Amino acid sequence: MKIETKMNCPLNKFEPCKLWECAWFIQLHGKNPMTGADLDEWGCSVAWLPMLLVEHSQMKDRLVLPLKVLEMKWLKPMKLRKDF
Repeated sequence: MKIETKMNCPLNKFEPCKLWECAWFIQLHGKNPMTGADLDEWGCSVAWLPMLLVEHSQMKDRLVLPLKVLEMKWLKPMKLRKDF
């Protein structure tokens, strides 16, 4: 089921979107983090927020594990040496 949305601006009292006249109207390139499909679309920054938040969360999760490994490998032994 595809939901059709209206191009109404939440920043301008839900009046019709001004598209290219608006500074919040941007183009995104890349991959959709939820589907993996290629993405090259214009749209409202406010409308892109949910997808960008998912992308941010995924990127953060990818960084946490290497940082934990780094901590276990380097920082914990250094801390143990200082305790002696």
